[in-house]
Amino acid sequence: MGGMIAYGYGQTKEGQNNLKGAVTIGSPVVFGKSSIFLEFITRVTPRKLSIPIRITEFIEKSSEIASHFKGLGVNNENIDPIVLETYMHIGLNGVLSSKVLSQFSMFFKHNTFCRYPRYPWMYDVFGHIPGIKKMFAPYSYTENMHRFTTPLLVIAGGQDKMAPKTDMLYVKDHVGSTDITYLEFSKEAGYSTDYGHLDLNLGIHAQDEVYPKIYEWLQSHNI
Repeated sequence: MGGMIAYGYGQTKEGQNNLKGAVTIGSPVVFGKSSIFLEFITRVTPRKLSIPIRITEFIEKSSEIASHFKGLGVNNENIDPIVLETYMHIGLNGVLSSKVLSQFSMFFKHNTFCRYPRYPWMYDVFGHIPGIKKMFAPYSYTENMHRFTTPLLVIAGGQDKMAPKTDMLYVKDHVGSTDITYLEFSKEAGYSTDYGHLDLNLGIHAQDEVYPKIYEWLQSHNI
């Protein structure tokens, strides 16, 4: 979600002044092709209440949830099983507020990356009705991507099910930056495999294919 934070910050005056450049890896602002599994998890979370959630506990108690997570998060051909198991055990071993999932449920339902609405239930009811929507809709980072003018490197995975390449292309086509580079790590683009979401960072070939491209871009922008 770091890339999504960069999109939001980059739309502010401070962000426009302070950011020399941004690299986002599998960071969407639209959710038209989001996973049914992700939508279900987020939509059953309570509104307004803040309940601590430990993702590792769910994964360790249910082999079905663990299997769904693996299928959703990676291309199994491009990740060391030990690395994946270690990530699931340690990398997800924190406490997540249910409010985070509640906000993501807004993203999925309204297909927009936005602030949390003041009246969430009213936004759910009237958020798709022209004329009335603006009375309840919060600020949408998706609808204001033209305000993001920082030099940008957008990285997408050819088999990323959490942030499909179509969503990454939306960023490329709607951002306000005049200096933008789009890289898709897929066989079609000439790389060794079709990258999933987590293997853009943790994949077997990430060190040889993904990281050098990021380094080259940062060097070329004196960052």
